[in-house]
Amino acid sequence: MKNAVMGIACTVAIAWSGAGNADTVSAFLYESGDDVIYEYMGSIDITGFVSNVSTPGVGSLNVLPNAGLIEISVSGRLRYFDIDVSGAPFGTGDVSGVQNNTVIGDSFSFELDFDTIGLPDGYISQTPLAGSATMPNRTLAGIGADIGVYTYETTFNGNVTNTITLTVGSAPPAAPVPVPAGLPMLAAGLGAVVYVKRRVQA
Repeated sequence: MKNAVMGIACTVAIAWSGAGNADTVSAFLYESGDDVIYEYMGSIDITGFVSNVSTPGVGSLNVLPNAGLIEISVSGRLRYFDIDVSGAPFGTGDVSGVQNNTVIGDSFSFELDFDTIGLPDGYISQTPLAGSATMPNRTLAGIGADIGVYTYETTFNGNVTNTITLTVGSAPPAAPVPVPAGLPMLAAGLGAVVYVKRRVQA
């Protein structure tokens, strides 16, 4: 019986595990109180990327809606890569920026007008990335960003290699609490243990 319960527990552990979405970045630009928040998470496939230049990270966030550009620069160096980027501007605003200690995580940028992706220097393809920054005392209207969902894609040899989805006006959805697929099996197994124990005691 003990071995059976251990086997069920292993099944539950396997049900909990799972891989994230590779080659996809989800980005969010939204208002919170009197501030504008930027958050992103995902990973990038750098197949076909051509290294251009690198710059030192300065703890800054730059947003340029009319050029389809968001750049978050943290510590270390930010390396730019030339790659075809398709999409549309996410507003009419000119550059807005901030440099403060709210800029955390990994450096990352996408630039529609310049066909450029920026990544931490030494980035390994498809490694998870995440970062965030706060622009205090700003509004989306004030920086010229239009509410909506915008999709940017990188292509190499005619194939889409990455998809960046920028949601302007909404915060990231709260992560649902996962229910392990093996939970019913575990409950049944524990019930069986209790039943057998009661039979033995009777």
